[in-house]
Amino acid sequence: MLLARFALLSIIPRVPHTRLLAPLARRATIFMPPKPTSALSLPTRTFTSPTAVPKQDVTFDELQGLVKDHTLSEKDYILVDVREPEELLEGYIPTAKNLPLSSFESGLKASEPEFEKLFGFKKPTKDAQIIFYCRSGRRSIMATEFARAHGYKDARNYPGSWLEYSENNSKK
Repeated sequence: MLLARFALLSIIPRVPHTRLLAPLARRATIFMPPKPTSALSLPTRTFTSPTAVPKQDVTFDELQGLVKDHTLSEKDYILVDVREPEELLEGYIPTAKNLPLSSFESGLKASEPEFEKLFGFKKPTKDAQIIFYCRSGRRSIMATEFARAHGYKDARNYPGSWLEYSENNSKK
């Protein structure tokens, strides 16, 4: 209908545009909130508790410190490689557990015994610090966002992933 009205504009140039577009203008209503009269009349929003802001991405130096600190255990952090098992032949970061992105959703929804049977390590608790990585950082971002959306509050991403880790360790 809108196209037909604009087509009329090109056929009959003598008809004023306002007459053709007036019905459209009457239908379109734009809500504009009233302007406050003073700064005191602005609405305020209060929170009963601070909102949880996810921790930032993990840096190479931070990850290197975690991996080399042998006093830490799975209670402190869990490093999860989301690459497929055949990609692990390229190498992996020490202490990492493999949970392929292709099995990720079903893995997180599995019961604890089933998860351990499928992946060979204990299912992370919802409050565990989990660090995800992959080859280049793309899949680990998806894994981190999925984990956060499913209640894993302390899920973090190592964006440099395997490429950065292997490059930095080959220089040493």
